[in-house]
Formats: sequence, C-alpha cells, structure tokens
Amino acid sequence: SEQVAGHLSRQQQEIVEIVRGNGIELQRLIENLVDINRMPQRETQFEEIQLRELWNGLLDHYRISMDNKSLELKTEGTVDKWRADRYKLRIALDNLLSNAVNYTPEGGVIEVVWHEKDANLVMDVANSGEAIPAKDAERVFEPFFQSVAQRTGPIKGSGIGLSVARECMESQGGKLYLATHDKLAVCFRLTCPKN
Repeated sequence: SEQVAGHLSRQQQEIVEIVRGNGIELQRLIENLVDINRMPQRETQFEEIQLRELWNGLLDHYRISMDNKSLELKTEGTVDKWRADRYKLRIALDNLLSNAVNYTPEGGVIEVVWHEKDANLVMDVANSGEAIPAKDAERVFEPFFQSVAQRTGPIKGSGIGLSVARECMESQGGKLYLATHDKLAVCFRLTCPKN
C-alpha cells in the first residue's frame, strides 16, 4: 500500500486497499472474540473524551468500504466532550459502525447523531437497508445470534459484536438498544451517563 516494493497501478492499489480493509475487519472480529471473554474482568476507567475526535478515528477505518459501496454518511453532534470509559465506548461504537457499513446496501445512507438528554449522552447509529424484524429486536444482542438481514462484503460476521457493544455500555451504567428512526430502517441507540 505504501509502494515500498515498487509502483502500483491504480487497479493494483484498489486491490491492495480491499485486502487491507478485509484484514482490518478480520482483526476486529478477532478482537471481539477476545473481548467477549475479557470484558467482565476489565475495570471501568473514566476519562474525558473528545467525541468528534473519537468518531473521526473510527471512521478512518471504514472510509474505503464506505467509498466502495458509495455510502452517504451524515454526522451531527451537539456534545463536544464526555466522561466515559474510552476503551469500552470505542468498542461499542466500532461495532455499531461496522454493522451499519456491512448491512447498508450500495448507495445507502448511514447517519450518526449524538446529543445530551437527561444527563446522558445519546448516540444514534442508523442506516438504510433491510429492517431488523421485531421478533429479532432483542435477540440481536445475544452472542452468536444473527438476524435474517443480509450482510454485504466478503467476511461473514460472528454474531457477537452487538452483545460485546451492549456489555461495554452496561458496564458503565449505560444502555444499547434498537430504536426507531423517522427515515432509516435500522437505528441502534446508545446511552451513556455522565460519569
């Protein structure tokens, strides 16, 4: 990718970027498997987090996938800083963003919105595409459960990302659940108290 071994044509560079993106996704799945065992023992550590900086760091990992699928991303945040466990908040958001990218069809929309309500940070990660059936609304948080919704991309999900994400939020007094969105088919809402 850095062309250390020599010049790459545009087509070769695109292929290398796809391989790189798939490698990152596999790494994330491996980390989820490790996290599901390690999370209960991990002590919660609160610190002040710059939310836009956190989001931008996460988005960098998904830009290639989003560009390849021509996804439209809308972000809007009215809170700059929040005190929470950075590691756990990042894992939760990473899993939500990964799901949004993988389940949004080509040319679709992902929307990320956050604000403060009742001394809680409320973050919505919503996407167009196939809605999660009502009968699966709670089951999607069970380890290894996978809804009937169609995931795109070469790597099949493990079915543990949402359970890890929920555990990350509950361990710091927050919540993660499926919410309704006025325009988009799927919306996961994360709440995090002011710690």
